[in-house]
Amino acid sequence: MTTSPGPKPSESRESLDALRDAARQAPTALPPFGALEAALAHEATRSPLAALPTEARVAFVAAGVLGVLGVLAAFARRPDLGACAPGHLALELAASAVPLLLTLGLALRSPHQPAASTATRVLAIGLAVVVPFAVAWRPVMPIEPFLAPPRAHLGVTVPCLALGAVLGLLAYGVLRAVDRGGSRTGFAAAAAASCVGGLGLSLHCDVADVQHRLVQHAPLALCFVGAFALAERLVRPR
Repeated sequence: MTTSPGPKPSESRESLDALRDAARQAPTALPPFGALEAALAHEATRSPLAALPTEARVAFVAAGVLGVLGVLAAFARRPDLGACAPGHLALELAASAVPLLLTLGLALRSPHQPAASTATRVLAIGLAVVVPFAVAWRPVMPIEPFLAPPRAHLGVTVPCLALGAVLGLLAYGVLRAVDRGGSRTGFAAAAAASCVGGLGLSLHCDVADVQHRLVQHAPLALCFVGAFALAERLVRPR
């Protein structure tokens, strides 16, 4: 009776080396766990507000946005607001409100949720950028001519673009305080913040001059999204 020869010492050593290599590579063979660890590390660096449940985060943002707009409407609303055609005013407010809701849905998205498609992000942010330019061509006019002389846009104490930027920055601070997505949701947060600024300008400014609205109102979202893109490019490690 014959017996098969055992493995040679060199073959055993090679098998042992192969097992050791496989053991070293095992942690990298489980990408979901690595992604989870990265997400948890990111969560640890966020503000305490980011740890709130989603419903509480949405309520916090809604309260912040309504608070900013409420203060503006109480102390700096347009003097002809009550005389404006309701349909025209509703259209102008919707031009900022609809992109605001879409971009808020992206900005408040948790990193544990499936990422929104590129088409969805482009559509939402694109609406926030493009719609204000379309609406600027049809300004809201009072039903009856307003008796007070129109303000020259170059003589306004605070230019509308600057006022919209301040309102947008306040909203952006609120959004980033509850952010969980990092730079993934940054573009949506910037677009949403600009929509808050646009809503504020609709409640504040009674200048119907198309040139004023194209220069001082419409570019707000373009400025916010462009500024965020520039900041990302400067901060991102090479």
